[in-house]
Amino acid sequence: MVSVTDGDTVRVRLEGGGVERVRLIGIDTPELHDPRTVVECFAAEAAAETQRLLPAGAAVRLETDVEPRDRYGRLLAYVWRADDRLFVNETLVEGGWAVPYRYPPNVRYADRFTRLGREAREANRGLWGACGNADTPAATTTTVAPPVDTGGGGDGCDPNYAGACIPISATDLDCSDVQARNFRVVGTDIHHFDGDHDGIACE
Repeated sequence: MVSVTDGDTVRVRLEGGGVERVRLIGIDTPELHDPRTVVECFAAEAAAETQRLLPAGAAVRLETDVEPRDRYGRLLAYVWRADDRLFVNETLVEGGWAVPYRYPPNVRYADRFTRLGREAREANRGLWGACGNADTPAATTTTVAPPVDTGGGGDGCDPNYAGACIPISATDLDCSDVQARNFRVVGTDIHHFDGDHDGIACE
């Protein structure tokens, strides 16, 4: 594992050394920083849970389905944690961090995810209890997302970024203004550090 972009997208270093953006098949988590839509309820929590399940450096096994990539060029995969064989896609649905997302022809575990998603909804787990439904804009709920670790260890760090302490600033900043590189965007990219919108800033 290299990093977590959001709840259903991660970056993985393959055996050959290359880094791939991997979209977890069969699930969908609330949008965190898609420029085409608003931040959705439970987005930060889902991203934080994926980060907890897949910390940087964790070994994973990727299982593909019929289609190897999506239209954005991301590798489509079911992700298994190598040390204990935890099925990450399934775990996120079961805990209410993600909803089932059936996208033929990649449906190997679709029925399994549908059943677990229904159980999570009926039990009001995760986003079902916090947001009432999937795809709920964060602004329409009273739930306050816990901050994702920014790496700054104190006040004054902008909560929109994780992996580095980017100072809260009323003026626009450029990558040349900050010392950090390859940190994550976990909220609104107010400084436009992430030019290619892959979730990684100042690459």
